[in-house]
Amino acid sequence: MNWNKIYVILENTMAKEWRNRFLIFLFILTVAVILLVNVVMDYIGQIPGILLDATLANKKLYIFYYIINSWNIFLAIIMGVNCVKSDLNEGVYGQILSFPVKRIEYLLSRIFGTSIIVLLYYLLSILLALSVFAFSSEGQVFIDPGLFLSLAPNFILIVTSVTLTVLISLFLPKISALITTFVLVLLISSSNSSYGDLGTEYLFNDLSFFKSVGLMLHFILPHIGIINGMATDIAMGRDLYVSIGWEILHLGLTLGAIFVLLLLALRKRET
Repeated sequence: MNWNKIYVILENTMAKEWRNRFLIFLFILTVAVILLVNVVMDYIGQIPGILLDATLANKKLYIFYYIINSWNIFLAIIMGVNCVKSDLNEGVYGQILSFPVKRIEYLLSRIFGTSIIVLLYYLLSILLALSVFAFSSEGQVFIDPGLFLSLAPNFILIVTSVTLTVLISLFLPKISALITTFVLVLLISSSNSSYGDLGTEYLFNDLSFFKSVGLMLHFILPHIGIINGMATDIAMGRDLYVSIGWEILHLGLTLGAIFVLLLLALRKRET
C-alpha cells in the first residue's frame, strides 16, 4: 500500500465532509443541547431539598456525554451513507482509481477520513460542553482521565459504524440504507446486551427463532454495543468486566470480513 496516496485521499475526504450541511445543523443542535442541560441542571440545583455539590459541572458533563455518545453512532451512519456511494454516483470513484489507486487504499482513506471527522466533532463537543459547564457552574471541573482515554474505543466504534454503513449503502438507496443500518445497529446492541454476559452453557439453551437471530447478530457482526459500553465505562472511571483480548479478536475477524465484502462489492460494481 502507498501511504502517501492514502493520506492524500484522506485529506480529500475530510475536506469533502467538512462541507456537509448536516454537520453544521448538528453542531447548532449540540450547542442547544449543551445550553439545555446547563439550564435544567441549574434549575434542579435551586429546588429546596435537592443538594448538588461543587462538582455540578461534572454532573452536567457526564449527562451530556451519554447524549453525545449516541449521536456519535448516528452521525457515523449519516456520513457513512455518502462516504463511498456519492463517489460511485458522481463518477469520482473511477477517476480516483485511475491515478492509479488500489481499492483498499481508497476504502481505507474514505472510511478513516469520515471517521476522523466524526471523532473531531465528538471531541469539539466535549471541549465546548466542558467550557460552558465550568464557566456557568462557577466551580472547578474535575476531569477524569478516562474521558479522554475513551476516545480510543469511541474511534473504533465510529470506524465500525461507518464501515458497516458503507457496505449496506452499496446495495440500497440512500434513505433505505440509512434506516437499515440504524435498525441493524440497534439490533446488534440489543443482542450484545442480552448475550454478552451469558456463559456458553446458557447461550444455546431454549433456542427460539428470535434468540437464534440474536445470537447470529452477536457472533457474526462487530460488538457495537459492547464497545460502546466499554467507552462509557472508561469515561466514567469504572472497571471493565469484559475480555479485552476476546473483543479485539472478534472485532478484527468481523470487521475484516466486512472489509473484504466491501472490496468484493466494489470490484463487482466496476464490471
